[in-house]
Amino acid sequence: MRGVVGQVRTCADPITAGACQLTTCQLGGIATPGPGTDFGAVTVSVGATSMSLTFMGGNYPGVIFPASVTLGVGGIMRFHHEATRGGAPAFDVDATIPGLAVLTSPLPATPDGGATIDTSSDLSVTWSPIPIGQIHFRLYEGATMVGASTSSIACTFDGACGAGSVARVLLSSLKQMTASSTYAGMSPDLNVTNVINGLTILTQSYQSPATTVSDFAVTLQ
Repeated sequence: MRGVVGQVRTCADPITAGACQLTTCQLGGIATPGPGTDFGAVTVSVGATSMSLTFMGGNYPGVIFPASVTLGVGGIMRFHHEATRGGAPAFDVDATIPGLAVLTSPLPATPDGGATIDTSSDLSVTWSPIPIGQIHFRLYEGATMVGASTSSIACTFDGACGAGSVARVLLSSLKQMTASSTYAGMSPDLNVTNVINGLTILTQSYQSPATTVSDFAVTLQ
């Protein structure tokens, strides 16, 4: 229903090991957002409280619910559409709120410091388990200049497991490829794809932590 704007990337085929992929991309300029599709009014509701999403400026802008409406783990937000225009069928699609995981390893030695990762062995990644959702852990090079090449490792784990592993072959390759600072970070979310009468709808739900959690610098050894 709307596009995501970012830098244009020309990427090589990824290298996969387990739940992780190593990808190297050359960065281009900022992409031009493609126009969204106007399907007419879409209603979004939490319990008995409903609000209308109206197509404006090429996409559907977000809405803010009253402070009295809250969603915790397992809470459901429903999107409803009548088959009125845009060629889209009628649909009811739910987005379920996942858990809010906390990374426990690797972590920086101090709040403002960095972490050291041994690339000669597999990296153990651990977090507080969540009952709903996936965990996305990544290691990435911080290059942002147009024309620069940047490499990253992206992993997706089952949030309930509480632990995953990044293969040493990917870690050692990332170490050889990186020419600038490297960072690590983790985020939980829940992605669900629904296909309704030929229309593919992807919902992505997540929680925002009460405190600011930022990615941290890592040294690959």
